[in-house]
Amino acid sequence: MCRILVFCHVMFASIYLFASAPVPSARAKQVWPLDSSIYDHSLSCGHGKIYVYGGREKDYSPTNTLSIYDLKSAKVSSFTHASFPRMAGHTSALIGNRLFLGHSTVADFHLGAIDFDWNEYDSILTLPNQHIVAMTHSAHSIMLVDSNFDVHVYDTVRNTATTHKAKNSPKTRYNFKAQAFYDRIYIFGGSPSAPDSAADDLWFFDLATSEWTQVPRKAPPFGPWPLDAKMPWPSPRTEHSMTLVSNKIYVFGGRSPETGERKRDLWMLDLRNHTWQQLDCSGDRLAAVSLHAGAERDGNLVLVGGYADKGDDGNMIVEVTVPQRIPLVGRHRRIIEMSREAVGFDSRLEEDAAHKLIRPAAQTLWHRRPPTPYASARPTTKALAPISLSTGESLQCPQGTLPPLRHTRLVPPSSLLQFPSPPI
Repeated sequence: MCRILVFCHVMFASIYLFASAPVPSARAKQVWPLDSSIYDHSLSCGHGKIYVYGGREKDYSPTNTLSIYDLKSAKVSSFTHASFPRMAGHTSALIGNRLFLGHSTVADFHLGAIDFDWNEYDSILTLPNQHIVAMTHSAHSIMLVDSNFDVHVYDTVRNTATTHKAKNSPKTRYNFKAQAFYDRIYIFGGSPSAPDSAADDLWFFDLATSEWTQVPRKAPPFGPWPLDAKMPWPSPRTEHSMTLVSNKIYVFGGRSPETGERKRDLWMLDLRNHTWQQLDCSGDRLAAVSLHAGAERDGNLVLVGGYADKGDDGNMIVEVTVPQRIPLVGRHRRIIEMSREAVGFDSRLEEDAAHKLIRPAAQTLWHRRPPTPYASARPTTKALAPISLSTGESLQCPQGTLPPLRHTRLVPPSSLLQFPSPPI
């Protein structure tokens, strides 16, 4: 009983910390001016460098130039090759020593890669009679979402492709953006079939069930807010960027088809509870752009290029420092450490664990998140069966048998969930 009381104390302390936390903000810094304006290009970051491929310049014609920016040495190298295809409106993914490029033609979709060992482009996969609207990747897999919202997954290690026929698909739209998070694919924005219109609904695709689910526009069932609270939500847009950083997705810029206005607002989607929050961005002024590109670099958001209105300079590489986890200090840290000792944990709590513990104390399930083929392999401890706690019962766990908390999550009974809980 004492352990249950200590656990409840942790829950209320966690909710207090979450509710009293300062509003997160971001800070933008212009780190590199571009030689010329570029838009509708692709962007990838890795190996300490920024890779920009293709896109359109002032004459609106697609290019086949690969530019590599090394911010540490302040050097840039641009080169091309006869095998490099001219592309615009495509997407890239840097996996290992290969830069994968996906683009749709009038009738087919082509996936290829630039191998940096040979500096040549090789065609890998062709999907005939398929119009791929969005492309994203997770670990060693590339996910492609077509116009029917079916998902094609290409495994870069096994060199195999599988197709997931979608159920409960969203309404037809184009120019939306997608981001993969473990075994889910999130999409936002885009242009429906009606002219001069844009969408602002949020959907995710579960690779395990091959089903699309729309995220409701209301407060999640757990958290320091009323259930009928009106949650912040980004406005409809297209030609924006959508970037995954840690367990959050950042949406920036874009264009409103109704007014033609380009946007400069930055939104953060927390994948733990599916809540949006607009960030107040300080530092250098962000340009109102569309058809730009975003990527994650060392825990920060990188934005490159874009089509800007007059008076705005979009010919820039901008690095945005996004909100970091809030450290726990003083007696709150000690309370949580004591709770870990009470239930048999012998490793310290992570900095962001307070936000993960906002769950009811009674009837709580302790279990490991099931592994997915798209997550990197990690060493695991002895697997545990789910343990159900009722009010008044104590948790009996031998010392050291539970895995560290960073591999564990607390979720309420399935009957209390309004939609599947994302991995945390």
